[in-house]
Amino acid sequence: MSNAKLVLGIDLRQSSIKIVEIETKDGEVTLKNWALAELPHNVLNKHPDREESQIKTLKQVIRERKIKTKKVVVVVGGGDLFFKIYTLTNVAEPEVLEALKWKCAEELTFPIEEAVLDFYALTVLDPKAQTRDYLVACINQKLFKEIDLVISKAGLSLEAVTVVPDVLCQVFQANLVAEKDSIVSLIYMGQKATNITILKKGAIEFNRELDIGGDTITQAMTGVLVSGDSRIEIGPAEAEKIKIEHGVPVEIEKYPQLKDVPISQLQAMVRPTLERIVEEIQRTFEYYKGQSGEAAINKIIFTGGAAQTKNLATFLSESLGVSVEVPAVLSGIKLAPTIKDKTELEAAAHRLSAALGAALLGPTKINLLPKEVKEQYQLLAQRILSLQYVLSLVVILLGLWYFGIWLEASKLGQESARLKGELQKCKPRIEQMQVLEKLNAEQKARQGEFLKYRDKEALVLQAFAELSRLTPTSMFISDLSLDAVSGEAVEYEVKILGTVFDKKLAAENILSQYSIDLATSRYFYEVKMVQAIKNDSYVQDAYDYEIAAKVKN
Repeated sequence: MSNAKLVLGIDLRQSSIKIVEIETKDGEVTLKNWALAELPHNVLNKHPDREESQIKTLKQVIRERKIKTKKVVVVVGGGDLFFKIYTLTNVAEPEVLEALKWKCAEELTFPIEEAVLDFYALTVLDPKAQTRDYLVACINQKLFKEIDLVISKAGLSLEAVTVVPDVLCQVFQANLVAEKDSIVSLIYMGQKATNITILKKGAIEFNRELDIGGDTITQAMTGVLVSGDSRIEIGPAEAEKIKIEHGVPVEIEKYPQLKDVPISQLQAMVRPTLERIVEEIQRTFEYYKGQSGEAAINKIIFTGGAAQTKNLATFLSESLGVSVEVPAVLSGIKLAPTIKDKTELEAAAHRLSAALGAALLGPTKINLLPKEVKEQYQLLAQRILSLQYVLSLVVILLGLWYFGIWLEASKLGQESARLKGELQKCKPRIEQMQVLEKLNAEQKARQGEFLKYRDKEALVLQAFAELSRLTPTSMFISDLSLDAVSGEAVEYEVKILGTVFDKKLAAENILSQYSIDLATSRYFYEVKMVQAIKNDSYVQDAYDYEIAAKVKN
């Protein structure tokens, strides 16, 4: 029996989708497949347009790459994630969860009741001080629902939701072991954000997210340059091309000469942004040192898409006075013979590091699945484990049972002959009973049809109650209709017409969230936004809307 385990690591953060498929067998990790797909820029900050684009892109990638694995581990980070280390004193193990919830509630920007929270102990219990450090992570239930919707609609199964610091520690575990006696910073710089994790002796001590990334550098290289009597305009696409091919212009003498582009002016444009990045990283290090009382950072492990930008790692090292290493992401991982686009994979490896870490780590540390979802998986695992132990006993019992049947075979033959004679005598009465049985079956069928429609009526009432619960106070329903839809079975379709107003959130955002809530409810499916039209008849921003949804049987 094969003990191979296949899993997909998916990174949905920022402006692209990163996918890594790995197989773990006998302690060996093999990269089976990978993909990197950009999302349209105009949907990045729109809901549910962003989720719909992610679903469409995932389906397309899975189809084109012929990915068969269904189990998925998703990595989250950035402003969507609350991530912190707390020290608890004199707290018994059964009370740790409530104590951590209480601490998180003081710092979260949303109610603790809406949080999906998980934690693990970073240190062993100090017997003298009775203290212990815990790493805590939580996200809003809204984010989990969005992730779950995207993964399920793409035809995949969500096994875990993990966090950036943990997955990066998993990818660069060998590098951290080599620096086990040092203070190391893991820096992931993506397109939109930079995640900084600080570790001491291999254990996470601090984490911070910065809203600067590779796009910040690209924007700084965008603008108008003057060369002699001519003016040269560098757009975002050309600036990104220059950055990818040649890197950032740190030293003018060593930077390639570009046609019609004065390198000294390009350096002057990008230099303030590079210095700002250094200042933010330095400020993070100083804050950590002030909080922990530790000495300077000994080494930086640099990853993310920006880590492959030429000259950037050298600039950071010289400016911060710290050694910066850009290690091989795929070190120690075997590539499957069928792997596609190996050259492109090497170029994209650092952009894939978080997705790879998610696939490697799985649900072993932080897992931000809601409690009720985890309990379903645990129950299933217990059932499978029980079957393995019971299987041999079932085989033995079946053998004994068939042996008993064999011993009785001769007696059954004689009894069969006797019963055939009796059956001939009773044949007229049997025919009468068959007629009565047929009439009885027809009567039961009529009763069953009646009960089926009665049950559907109760289900519809429950669906309306759910609709009332989900509708926010800023939404007004002017018309609500329920129609039977013909098909293989009787179905009902609800049509909702009304007006939504601004209230804390923009009207269009309230309407989008309402559609997501209906789609994730257990009473509705095939939720469609038929139309949403701005209504200028009110002082507040308002939209007239029409939504259609089918009631689940």
